[in-house]
Amino acid sequence: MKKFIAIVAVAFTVFAAKARDPYDMHPLQVSLFPSLQVFDPDVHITGLKLNLIWGYNETVSGFDVGLFSSVDDFEGVQLNLVNYVDQTAGGIRLSLLNVCEDAEGIEIGLVNYASVGADGLRVGLVNVTDESKGLQIGLINYTKFMQGIQIGLINVIAESSVPCLPILNARF
Repeated sequence: MKKFIAIVAVAFTVFAAKARDPYDMHPLQVSLFPSLQVFDPDVHITGLKLNLIWGYNETVSGFDVGLFSSVDDFEGVQLNLVNYVDQTAGGIRLSLLNVCEDAEGIEIGLVNYASVGADGLRVGLVNVTDESKGLQIGLINYTKFMQGIQIGLINVIAESSVPCLPILNARF
């Protein structure tokens, strides 16, 4: 009887793992590479995502730490050599290179790039975005549209009556 219960328990565990909901949430993800990580990329991580080399998940809420991180949507604190968010990144992002579509919050890196928009504080050697609301501090700051202030050596607001100014540029 004990063997039967053990076999049923193992079978249930195997089938439950295969039939899991793709919207499962787990508190911890550990990755060497996306093909070699604890949970599949479609699992929502709500806690710690540890990228020993490179990790990828569609959605992460919490802490994302390591060398290279790739996420579709992120909310929380990212601390990696490279932070890549395919869509929306919210929270605090610290990296050599921060890349995303939309950024909300604080980004600190050598290069901060948001292909669509950035709201909040961006500090880096180079800050580039299509539309910015808030404060950009860097050696080079570039945006097409701005509601806020740029502080740096070269400050460009392309759609402004005065598109390029050294030290300080602003548009409200």
